[in-house]
Amino acid sequence: MKVIISGATGLVATAVVQQSLAHPKISKVIALSRRAVELPDNADSSKLKQVLVKDYNEYPDHILEELRGAHACIWTVAITPSKSMTYRWEDVVKICQTSTTTALHAMISAGMAEPFHFMYGETENMLRRIAEQHNGLVQVCTARPGIVTSDATYARATWGSAVRTLNPVANVGRDELAAAMIHQVVNTFDKKVLTNADLKTMGRELLAQQSHIGCE
Repeated sequence: MKVIISGATGLVATAVVQQSLAHPKISKVIALSRRAVELPDNADSSKLKQVLVKDYNEYPDHILEELRGAHACIWTVAITPSKSMTYRWEDVVKICQTSTTTALHAMISAGMAEPFHFMYGETENMLRRIAEQHNGLVQVCTARPGIVTSDATYARATWGSAVRTLNPVANVGRDELAAAMIHQVVNTFDKKVLTNADLKTMGRELLAQQSHIGCE
């Protein structure tokens, strides 16, 4: 299975890339990003193809060729609500909406596997209209996580622990979110919309299963 991961150097996307490389059902990972992805020393990069873009709204032929035949995409390029006030509204629309729909159209034109699974956190109505135009060949799932926490550094670990303690419902761990999204694009979408609770429960169960298998 060939999976495209956009914004591959972001907080969530790096976890998605690392878990995808270790997933037995994923044979190729296309990391679509503005700069190269940095992997830990123990990561198996044999399945990874890094594709650098200057603009997520532009897909020349050589990039379309790399996208051809993909089975799924996890799109993580976005501006978080907390940062959106620091951008012009036109830029928010371009990054969160225009680039996403442009990318999906590009992947369809490149020639994708059928059905093609596309997962993203916003812009769902526009994406669903695109999917409907392709008679079931494109399936869209929306992930709606709360605050994404990470234990990647001491500072983040402290912040993550505080968030989990003060607001245990509206947050999800980065690794939990990554595991849930990968599971959904590899398999059939369970729902059209996955809430924070859905993502958290699914992610924890999947990580627990992986940990159990690793101990055998």
